[in-house]
Amino acid sequence: MGYLVKDFLGKRGKKGDLGIEIEVEGENLPLTGILGWAAKPDGTLGAGGVEYTTTAPIEVSEKQQSIRLITDALSPKKYKIKNPCSRGSVHVHSNFLNSTPVQYWTSATAYWLTENLLFNFCDPYRKGNCFCLRLTDGEGVLKTILNDLRKDRPFSLLSTNNIRYCGQNLAATAKFGSIEYRGMSSTVDFDKINTWTSELHNLKVNVNKHYKNPSDLMDSYLKLDAKDFLESIYGVGFIREITKDKSWRDNLSENAGIISELAYTHDWDEWASKIDDILKNKGAQEIIFPEDLHADFGEIPQAARTFVNTTNGITANTITLR
Repeated sequence: MGYLVKDFLGKRGKKGDLGIEIEVEGENLPLTGILGWAAKPDGTLGAGGVEYTTTAPIEVSEKQQSIRLITDALSPKKYKIKNPCSRGSVHVHSNFLNSTPVQYWTSATAYWLTENLLFNFCDPYRKGNCFCLRLTDGEGVLKTILNDLRKDRPFSLLSTNNIRYCGQNLAATAKFGSIEYRGMSSTVDFDKINTWTSELHNLKVNVNKHYKNPSDLMDSYLKLDAKDFLESIYGVGFIREITKDKSWRDNLSENAGIISELAYTHDWDEWASKIDDILKNKGAQEIIFPEDLHADFGEIPQAARTFVNTTNGITANTITLR
């Protein structure tokens, strides 16, 4: 299968499928006592704002239980949780450390192809939001991506903050080995969070089950009926939700032309062979960030912070993605 993303980043493999962050505004929100979750007041939110993060990546089989713990603990009535909360959001990290670079780029291509439909599941005000820009809001991100793909070592140009505040944040890869999805609005609704995280996991699993590389994905999109293509990636119930708008087919096709250059930029088999040979001969060189020398998916956040559990005195690293 060749070298994996972790090999090119010089990182260890990491168990767990997903990391979740939920930003909430409310009154007297709890900072301790929610199993598997860390909390910290967040000044970028309004008064009483707190960000809750999973303390480590979670397996998809444990996801519902983990989400239930946080949503049951955060009673909207008890804590007067603000909804809608325009400054808050839900961020999801999908672990790609154990994927190949081609699998990584196939998933990224599939997300961008379907991104406009995915945002139909999020609140309308998330469209055009400067903290989760869609590809249609900022096509310039592709310039960075294409330049990175021309380098001998993949992911070496993805550490820039210029691509961080996108619906699909690839800057998280260089630090954590993950792709971060930033489109979901702030919510403590169990069904909403559970569905969103499940479908983002389906994206990764099903894309790499059905498609060999980005060009194979685009070939299938162009050949198949749009609904059949979507059903190869997402669940049927979810597809019903994101295609309620009469213009959904136009929304789907809008990004196809934009990402065609990415999908067809390489013979992906040759590209994979080339970067594998280079890594074999030169070895990995981990990308170092001066503000966080030991960043690792699910352990230390993009802006490293420490959460102190005042109940038992244990200090734990948390993910903070603001």
